[in-house]
Amino acid sequence: MATSLKALTLLLAVVVSSSLVLLLSSLSGEQLSAYQLHLTVAKETLNRGWQRNFHRLAGMHWDIRHAAGMLPNETRSQLAPLWNYTFTLPQPQLQRSLVYIGPNHRLRRVLLGLQQGQPTKVGVIGGSISHGASASKIGQTDWFSLVGNFMVNSYPQAKVTLRNGCLPATPSALMEMCLEQSVDSDVDLLFIEYVANDGANRFDETKAKVYERLLRKTLTQPKKPAVLLVQLMPKGAAFSPSNKEKVHYFHTLEDNYGALAQYYDAPWLSWRNSVWRLGELHRYGYNWTDFMWNKDFMHPIDAGHKAIADVVVYAIQQSALQLAMSPYGVPDLDLLLEPLPAPMFPGNYEGKNRLCVYGEAFRSTVVNASGWSFIDEGGPGKRKWGYIATKPDSLLSIKLDTRRTSSTPSALAGRMNVMLSYLRSYENMGSAWVFCLAGCKCASQTINAHHSLRQSTVFLARLLPTEHAECVIGVKVLRNTTSGKHKFKVNGLMMNEYTGSDVATRVHEERWLHQMLSINDPNAVPQGGPRAKTPAKPAAAAAAANKAAAAAAAAATATAASKGAGSVAGQALQHQRQQQQQQSQQGD
Repeated sequence: MATSLKALTLLLAVVVSSSLVLLLSSLSGEQLSAYQLHLTVAKETLNRGWQRNFHRLAGMHWDIRHAAGMLPNETRSQLAPLWNYTFTLPQPQLQRSLVYIGPNHRLRRVLLGLQQGQPTKVGVIGGSISHGASASKIGQTDWFSLVGNFMVNSYPQAKVTLRNGCLPATPSALMEMCLEQSVDSDVDLLFIEYVANDGANRFDETKAKVYERLLRKTLTQPKKPAVLLVQLMPKGAAFSPSNKEKVHYFHTLEDNYGALAQYYDAPWLSWRNSVWRLGELHRYGYNWTDFMWNKDFMHPIDAGHKAIADVVVYAIQQSALQLAMSPYGVPDLDLLLEPLPAPMFPGNYEGKNRLCVYGEAFRSTVVNASGWSFIDEGGPGKRKWGYIATKPDSLLSIKLDTRRTSSTPSALAGRMNVMLSYLRSYENMGSAWVFCLAGCKCASQTINAHHSLRQSTVFLARLLPTEHAECVIGVKVLRNTTSGKHKFKVNGLMMNEYTGSDVATRVHEERWLHQMLSINDPNAVPQGGPRAKTPAKPAAAAAAANKAAAAAAAAATATAASKGAGSVAGQALQHQRQQQQQQSQQGD
C-alpha cells in the first residue's frame, strides 16, 4: 500500500511539473517579466524553497529506490548526513558549475572508502584565496575548511585529515616544482586552484604546459588520488564595467585548463559559472559585493567562500548519489588501472623535482648576502620570508648542486632547470641582474620587479645553468629603476630535471601575470629582455646606468682584489665587467 501511494505521489509530481512548464510557456512577455520580478523580490524565499524541495526530492528518490529493492537501509543511512548542508547558491547556478565530471572513477573510489570508514587525506593547493584570504576566520570560514567540515560530518565513521598546502601570491609554475612540500604523498583527494593566480590571457600556451606538468604530477602520486580542478576567477572579472581593468568572461585560462581536465578525466568545477550571472547580471537581486571583498574585488569574503564551498559540496553530493545508483565496479577498476596518457602537449613530460626552498628554508642555499636582510613581511598564519635589498650593488649569492641524476633523454642535457622566485609590485621596486657567478655557466638576465598593476605577486625567473657540484647564482641590485626606488626581494628557489623541449634561455615563465598589464597598458613590455627599460629617455638613462655601474664595478673590483681575487665577490665583479662590456655593445 505504502509503495503504491509513493508511486502515485511521484506521478502526481510529474503531472504538476509538466503543467507548470505548459503554463509558463503560455505566459505573455509582460506576464513573464512580472513573474521574474517576483523571483527577484523573493530571493531568500526562493533559495529556502529550493533547498527544502531538493531534500524532499532526494528523500522521495531514495524511498522509490528502496521500494524497488535497489538500495538497502544501510546505504540510505550512510548517505543521510550528506544532505545536512544548506546551500546559499540557487540550484541553477550549482548545475552550471559542474562543467565536466567525466567517469569520475577516482572520486567514486574515495567516496566508497569514506563510506567504508577508511582513513582519508584531503588536500588543496592554490593561491591566497584557497589559503583563506579575506575569510573572517581562516580554518573555519574559508571554503576549504567548510568543505572539510562537511566531509568530516558526512562521514563520521572515517578519519578525514585535512591539509592546506596553498602558498599565497604564487602561480602554478611554483607549485609544479614544489609539490612535495605542499602535498602528502599518500593524499586521497586533492583540490587544485590556480586560475585566479595564473592570469587572464587565454592564449598563454606556456602557462597551460606548466599546468599540465603539475596535473600529471598530482595524478601519478602513489595512491592515484582524485584530483578536482576548482577554477576561480582572475583579477578584474568582478570589476565594474566602467573600470579600465575590467576583464571579460572569456579573459581567463580556465577554458584552456578545462581542455586538460577533459583530457585527463579530472572533474572541472567552475566558480565563474556559478556566480557570474548573479554578480554581473544581478540575477535574483545579487551583486558582486555579495561575494567579494570591496577593497580589491578579487578575494571573496565569507559569503564568497561559502559559495565556492557550495560548488564543491554539490559535486561531492552528486557523485555520492551517482555512486549509490551505480555501484563501484569493474569499469571503475579498469579506468583506475589505465596508464596516464602521453602529454596533451607533445613532449611535455613532468621533470624530476630536485629542490624547492621557499621562505625560511631558502636561507640554507645562501652563502653571501652583502646588503641583503632576511625579513618576514607577513605575519602569523601568512609568513612572507625573503631576502630584501634596498640599495644598488647589493649582492646575493646562492650555491646549488646542478648535476643531473636522471638518465632520461632531454633537450636540456648538461643543464639544470632552475627557477628563482622573486616579488613584483607596483611601488618602490627596483631591478636586479641575475647571473651564474662561479662554477657553472648560464645566460644572465636583467629583471625589473616593478609593474603598474596594483598587485604584489611572486614571479619566477628561469635559468639554465650547466652542471656543477658547486654552482653559484648571483643576484645584484642595479642602479637603474622605473619606480624611483631599488627594493628587490628574493624568496625562494626551485630546481628540477626538466625533460621537455623548451630550451629558451630568456625568461618566459616569469611573465605569467604580464597579460594583465598588457590588457590595459599599451606601453607594457614583457620582462626578461637583455636590459631593463626606463620610462623617459631610455637611451640616456641606460647610458647613465651603464656609466654608474661601470664606475661602481671598477671601485669594487679594486676592493675585492685587495681581499683576494678568488673570493666570491671578486669573481662576481669580474663577471659583471665582462657582461657590461657585452651589453654596451648590444645597446637597448
